[in-house]
Amino acid sequence: LARGVAQTGKEAVERGAVLRGHFPTPQDSPMEQALDWAVGCEADLNDYVRHNKARIAGHGGAIAGGAVGFMVGGPIAAVVGALVAFKVTEGTVKQIEEAGEVRVQTKPQLALAEATKVDVLPRLENGK
Repeated sequence: LARGVAQTGKEAVERGAVLRGHFPTPQDSPMEQALDWAVGCEADLNDYVRHNKARIAGHGGAIAGGAVGFMVGGPIAAVVGALVAFKVTEGTVKQIEEAGEVRVQTKPQLALAEATKVDVLPRLENGK
């Protein structure tokens, strides 16, 4: 277990260094290695979430379904609610992914789109 954790940490440092634009060397300061490790871990986490988002969403749905089932019908309903909610949520996310309909715009993207919008109607009305 310890060897696996050490190897994963080393790989995260190497990946983070490459993503930051340099190659890791033994002469790197501890602060640079920590920054490389953080960048590498973030990239690994991003990859994991991107490839497993349906499963992660299913677990979130299972928690909600289990809570609602427990409130409505007790422990047996909690188990049934969790299983049903997991399958429904996971299936929905998979269908959305397959359809390619996931287009999420963040607030900065919306603000940029709003700021770069060109109003051409007044120019057309004036004939210019």
